[in-house]
Amino acid sequence: MSFTIETGDLFAHPSEALAHGVNCIGVAGAGVAAIMKQRHPNAIHQYEVLARRGDLPVGGAMICPQGPGDMTIIHCASQYEPGPDARPEWLRSSLTVGLELAVAHGIASVALPLIGGGIGGLDPKEAEQIIREVAESSSVAVTLVLLG
Repeated sequence: MSFTIETGDLFAHPSEALAHGVNCIGVAGAGVAAIMKQRHPNAIHQYEVLARRGDLPVGGAMICPQGPGDMTIIHCASQYEPGPDARPEWLRSSLTVGLELAVAHGIASVALPLIGGGIGGLDPKEAEQIIREVAESSSVAVTLVLLG
């Protein structure tokens, strides 16, 4: 549908949902995941439980629908382990699955950071290109929010 890039605060974006990269171990200790843990503890708790059970495969995604006072969060498993472990194919797959989940839940807009391009270890330009390609083939309006 549409893909835009903005500079600013991901958590202030008016999108219907936020997506971010996670690992399959269930560790949300750094970067955007650590901020998510503070701002959206219920969504991170759901991710931690699923991942630690082994139910979040690399290249997969999960959605935590909006609860009272909380925003819908999409966790994209772009890494198996914490740290610089992201791979282009995992980013592509997890974001594709995440946007399919958004469509299934009636979500029309998603904001996300440069998944895989920071702590994940991917070249930022490659990560941005993958995000752009996946977003442009989705019916969801995707905004890549870069730190201001």
